[in-house]
This record gives sequence, C-alpha cells and structure tokens, in this order.
Amino acid sequence: MTMQFLPVNQNLLLQLQIRGYNILASAQGIDHENPSYYPIQVSDVWDYLVRLDYTSGIGEPALIVIEDALRNIKEQHFDGAVFVDFEID
Repeated sequence: MTMQFLPVNQNLLLQLQIRGYNILASAQGIDHENPSYYPIQVSDVWDYLVRLDYTSGIGEPALIVIEDALRNIKEQHFDGAVFVDFEID
C-alpha cells in the first residue's frame, strides 16, 4: 500500500466518495495557499460542520465537503493535496 499526496481534482474526489469518505479536512487554516487534506468519513456532514470548534490557533479550518465540491466547484478552482493510501486509475 502506497501512501501519497495527490492533487485535489474531481477524479480523486469521486474515488474518495466511492470509498465512503465525505469530507476533506486540514489542520491548516482556510487562508493557507496550498492546504494538505486528509479524507474522513462522518455519519452526518452538516452536524459535523456545526460542531466544529474554531477556537484553535488556526482559526477556521480548511474543509471540503466532497459531495458539494463535486456538484458546485469547477476543476480549476481546486487547491491543495490529499494524503491517500490507495492508487488512482
């Protein structure tokens, strides 16, 4: 199993969604130019978002809701990379 950082794009988001992930989260703030994400799976996306604590030192964290991104964000507007442990076709 190879662990690697891959650029955020629609194909990668689809692959993550197929594997059951629904959010990309980052320890970096929303203002970071090129955030590094890790995929997570939560049972209720909106409940997760409402419960986020912005009081850590980074302010608002960089997050991508995968379903929303696939529906509403054009490919050229994706920034950052995702740490994954699988190969992309």
